[in-house]
Formats: sequence, C-alpha cells, structure tokens
Amino acid sequence: MAEPLPESPTSPFAVRLGLMVLLPILAAAIYLDGQRYDPDLVEFAPRGNAAGPDASLLGESIAGMPRAGQVRGYDEETLYEYINGHAEYFIGAGFRGLLVGEYGDTGDGQPALVVNLHDMGKPLNAFGVLVDEAGDQQSVEVGAMGFRSLRGLSFILGPYYVQMSLFGDGLSAETAGADLARGLAETVDGQDLAFRFPDLGTVTGTRFVKES
Repeated sequence: MAEPLPESPTSPFAVRLGLMVLLPILAAAIYLDGQRYDPDLVEFAPRGNAAGPDASLLGESIAGMPRAGQVRGYDEETLYEYINGHAEYFIGAGFRGLLVGEYGDTGDGQPALVVNLHDMGKPLNAFGVLVDEAGDQQSVEVGAMGFRSLRGLSFILGPYYVQMSLFGDGLSAETAGADLARGLAETVDGQDLAFRFPDLGTVTGTRFVKES
C-alpha cells in the first residue's frame, strides 16, 4: 500500500496553522509598539493647567470707581460657567485665562462697570478676537487698538483682550479704558503691543479686510 503524500505547504490546513501562529505574534507586536510614544507629539497634561493672568492685573479701582468684591478667575475648564455657548471660541483662539472685576455701584446693587480681561497667550491671538468681536463699532485710541460700543468698550494690549461694560450713567468708557490700559502697559513691557508682520521683503502697501 502506498504511503500518503506529505502535506503541501500551501494546503488549507497549513495555511490555517500558519495564521494561528502568526496572529498572536502580530497582536503582541502591535501592543508593544503602542506602549512607546514620542513626548514631542503626545502631551498628557490636562487642559486648563497653564498659568492664567494674575488677579492683580485688575486693581482696587478704575477711573475712581472702587472694586466691588474679589476678582473672579476662570480657566479652560470653567470658562463655560461665565460665557456658556461661546467658551469654545475663546479656547480655540489661544485662551489662557479670564479675570472678571466689578467696579462702582449704580445705586441699585448693580456694578457700574464690569471688566472682562482675557489672556489670549499672544498679541496676535488678542488682535484676532478683538476684530472678530468688534463688528462695526467705532474705533478709539485705547490700548494698542480699541473699539467703542453704545454701552462699553473693548481693546487689546499685548496678549490681553479687554471687554468693559458700563451700566452707570455719566461714565466715560474711554477714561476707564485708558486708566486700565496704563496699568496693563507695565506688565507687557518689552512685548509687541500688537504683532509683527513676517519679514518677507519690502512692504509696498497694506490694507485691512475683515471677514466673518
């Protein structure tokens, strides 16, 4: 009786056996490769851990109005508590922290002035937010660039984007803004007040285009 032929290397049984051996090896290799990471590409630090602005940036008084209560601070994790629905916009634009201060009294328990000071990390980030938020408001000479609305004022200085809302009658937004800007100027000494254009050659002309 003739002996059976040896199993062909390409027979279905040999292929199944090879796959059974190969699959665990591939799984182990993938697992081990996943345990290695490049620290320059992967950051495990939680959001909101960057140092935000110091509360001392908002002084005890602005334009003669005393501060009411303590300065409140918000970071990436808590910003939605103050500006729910718009927090992601600021965070996406480089936001590092927000300080909120209330000044004066309208007589009915409401502050006469509310100041929101956003630390946007870089002057260019602050500029972008100011232009986005300003709309068609009137330009004013406060800080590096400012805009006046009916009941408030916004301006930038260094990495700071400042919103000032007035609720009291007879208050000057420009006076309050200039007073705050003078104090902030001491903290941005040596920084560009706005930003520099890249050195790409001789400037032949400039123009500003605002798009939504």
